Amino acid sequence: MAQTPYEPTNLVLEHLRVMRAEIAQIDSQVKHIQSDISGMKTEMSGMKADISSLKADVSDMKKDIRGFKLNTIAEVYKANLTVASFVDHEQRIQAEAQLAAIENGDPSAPNSALSAARMPHCGADASCASSSSR
Repeated sequence: MAQTPYEPTNLVLEHLRVMRAEIAQIDSQVKHIQSDISGMKTEMSGMKADISSLKADVSDMKKDIRGFKLNTIAEVYKANLTVASFVDHEQRIQAEAQLAAIENGDPSAPNSALSAARMPHCGADASCASSSSR
C-alpha cells in the first residue's frame, strides 16, 4: 500500500494527541498532589499550634510541681520544728519539775550534782552540815 503524503503527518499528530492526553492526566495528578500538600501544610500549622499549647501546659505543670515540692518541704520543716518545739517544751517542763523537786527537798529527785553545786563549800566544818540540815 502506498503512503499518502499526509500519512507521516497524521502519525505525528496522533502521537501528539496521545502525548497531550498524558500531559493533561499528569497535570491533573500534579494539581491533586498540590491540593493534598496544601491541606497537609494547614494541618501541620494546626499541629504546631497544638504543640506550642502543650509545651506551655507542660511548663505550667512543671511550675506547679515545683511549687508542690516546695510546699511539701516547707510542711515537713514545719512539722519537724513543731515536734522539736514540743520536745523542747517537754524537756523544759521536766527540768523545771526536777528543779522544783530539788528546791523542795524531794528525796527522789536526782540532786547529787545539783545539791553539791547549790550548797556552800563547808570542808570539814561540822557547823555547815548542821546548818544545812535545819
